[in-house]
Amino acid sequence: MNETYGIDVLNWARSKRKEAGLTNLRHLRLRRMLVFITIHGMHVFFDEETLALCDIRRVPFKDAGYAVTHRNGDASLRIDCETYRRHKAYLVNLALRRSKH
Repeated sequence: MNETYGIDVLNWARSKRKEAGLTNLRHLRLRRMLVFITIHGMHVFFDEETLALCDIRRVPFKDAGYAVTHRNGDASLRIDCETYRRHKAYLVNLALRRSKH
């Protein structure tokens, strides 16, 4: 995979690829999941993996109670909405059952 998509290239090679209008890939391993991070451009990855792609500008990437999305030109890491609601409900329930002291 590293050889196929050119992930493990030196910084100067990444710079040259960027100047040529080509995209660069990075990958993250999250337990058994493999996540590729890239910007859109010309790369064999987009031809071969079209069906498996998910754009975080449109659909947040969710894992372990967190959501990664794209907001105002930057990556944003937040607690997932469902996780937030669950924690909030737990804390409200706890607050209603505890005394002031």
